[in-house]
Parts: sequence; structure tokens; C-alpha cells
Amino acid sequence: MKKAAILFLMTVIIYVLIGCTTKAPDNLPNITKGTSSDNTSGTDASGAQNAKDNNMAATGDNLDKLFTDSGSDHKVPELALEYQSGSKATYAYIPYNVSVYEVKNDAGTSALETKEEAHPLAMADKITKVDGKGLSQVRLMFSEPPKELVVQRWSDSDIGNVSAPYAEPKVTDGIVEVPKEGSGYIYLVAGKWDEGTVIYYFYIKK
Repeated sequence: MKKAAILFLMTVIIYVLIGCTTKAPDNLPNITKGTSSDNTSGTDASGAQNAKDNNMAATGDNLDKLFTDSGSDHKVPELALEYQSGSKATYAYIPYNVSVYEVKNDAGTSALETKEEAHPLAMADKITKVDGKGLSQVRLMFSEPPKELVVQRWSDSDIGNVSAPYAEPKVTDGIVEVPKEGSGYIYLVAGKWDEGTVIYYFYIKK
């Protein structure tokens, strides 16, 4: 399993580095103070961790509370999904699954933050889940916008089949479409920054 995880990690990173990517749009949403709802009832970072433990994404209407330290060079960039819940925006926190990313410590020196996990179809039971009932699209919200972006999608009928072909949904202004048909979809989002590459998985379950 470890060899498979390393092979998958290297394949995706090479895929990003050789340029088989879509450039991140200039207006890809970035989070700064004051852009999220003034309502402070959102989930905090500890809530995000608790939600990750039971595989359901932490959600809230205040993105600043989901992101632990927006734009910090001391940590790997964070990702959340924005979608409409009724008449207001809701955010779901998506932890990263794979990383080769350079971060700075308090002394100002750099260290490589690495993490490796299996192919998303091999670990669907552990991927962060988002309630997709009624969803037609989600917006990718990064704490630090990537310079390049790859989005891949599989039907949940492909779970367990790591050789299943993937779709490459179009990304427009950070918005990714969610098909209406089917029972759910597995997404892989790979971002490339000057400091390295980070990959996130999530499962939109209908």
C-alpha cells in the first residue's frame, strides 16, 4: 500500500509539474478578513478536526473560523468549499491528503511538509464527505490561491477501482459543477504553489 501511495503521489505531482494543468484563474477566490459572513456561529478549527474524525466536513457560515490561519507561510494552504444552503452561503472545510510543500518555522527557516495517502478511490470510506443533496456546483476557496490547478472527478460507482478513468470538470472562477445524476462523486483537487504541491480529496454524497 505504501508503494502504491508513493507512486500515486509522484504521478500526480509530475502531472502538475509538466504543465498538464489549468492555470488558476486570476480571480480565484482568496480569503481575507471581512469577506465572510459577519455571523460568528461558524465552526472553529477544533470543530473542523472533530468533523474530519467522523469523515463529515466541518461546516459553517463564517470562513474565517474554519481557516485556522489564512495566508500563513507557516502552514500548508487550506481549502474550503462554498455552496448555497437555502438563501445563504455555507462553507465546508476540506483537509489535505497529500503534500510536498515548504513551510517556514518560527525561526524563519524552511522545512518540507510531506504527507502521502492512497488513491482516493482506494480510501473513499476515509475521505471528507459533504452533503450534496440539491448541490449543482461548489466554489473552491483557498487560504492562498494556487498558481496552477488540477481537478479530477470520479463517480462513487468507481470506488475501489483505482484504474477507473476520471473526468476533468471545467473550473470557472473557482466554481466546479456537480452532476445532477448519480449518487455521489469523488473529487481530487491538486494545487501548485511556488512552495510545492498540495492535494485534497472530498466526496460529495447525494
